[in-house]
Amino acid sequence: MSFFKKTVFLLLPAVIPSWRFFDEIAPSPRLEYAVFDDIDEETYNWRELQLNDDKISIIDLIKRLFYNSARNHSLYIMSLSERIAGEDCAHAKKEVLRIVKLKLQQLYGSPEARFFRYRLVFKLRVGSKIERHVYFMSGAKMLRAECDYDA
Repeated sequence: MSFFKKTVFLLLPAVIPSWRFFDEIAPSPRLEYAVFDDIDEETYNWRELQLNDDKISIIDLIKRLFYNSARNHSLYIMSLSERIAGEDCAHAKKEVLRIVKLKLQQLYGSPEARFFRYRLVFKLRVGSKIERHVYFMSGAKMLRAECDYDA
């Protein structure tokens, strides 16, 4: 076999990846959060946590073809969420909590007496309906930066 043919056969799996490495294709968890003022509150206004920008410029789009740190970060969070769902990993819970807290502090600032929770939700198609299943919900946490209060 010629050198060129060998090189092509070695590079082909890297250029055209195989999807056979997945054990199963399952829905990925959505990360939702709720911010509230009263720690004893029972009902929450849940919102999906958006980690990436909705609108990007053409220049940023071209840059992201080569390096996309925001997408890498969201894949990291997705991996942590799947680890929580599969193994109930304490490290993954702590890391997701840290990331959610930082994102919420960017959105809401760092108020004195606000709390938040996050949860993992799976969306499944059952017939023609989409069902939502809550897999994990964190305890109430203070949004203030220096505080790690667990309720």
